[in-house]
Amino acid sequence: MTPSGVFQADFLILGTGFRVQPAARPELALLAPHIRTWRDSYTPAADEANEELADNPDLAADFSFQERSAGSCPALRYVHCFNYAATISHGKLSGDIRALTPGVDRLTRGISASIFIEDVALHAELLSTSAKQELFGDEWG
Repeated sequence: MTPSGVFQADFLILGTGFRVQPAARPELALLAPHIRTWRDSYTPAADEANEELADNPDLAADFSFQERSAGSCPALRYVHCFNYAATISHGKLSGDIRALTPGVDRLTRGISASIFIEDVALHAELLSTSAKQELFGDEWG
């Protein structure tokens, strides 16, 4: 029975929420024990505890997974989570249509920055050893 009337059915399927379980995904199963969750990072007051939310990953600023224990799985920084599970760390930037543009912008800037930072020594060397002068001082006047 609903406010719109009575409906008869053979089956009723209720979807009541999401449960984030990286270990249940074959592509994440080996990484899952190393992923830091909000349970690892934050202890709420007893009346605010939420087991379902506590299992969400505690993501870095670029949406990458973080290690539960420092040094246990450095490869996690190359794996980014841009779906509903990112909501606890980043707000509604990955699942809400209107927020996708700023979310994708943050994700791509983060990935681009991490690629640059990984090779920063090479970039600095290339700049310092360049023989070609690019700026002459008269560019703006």
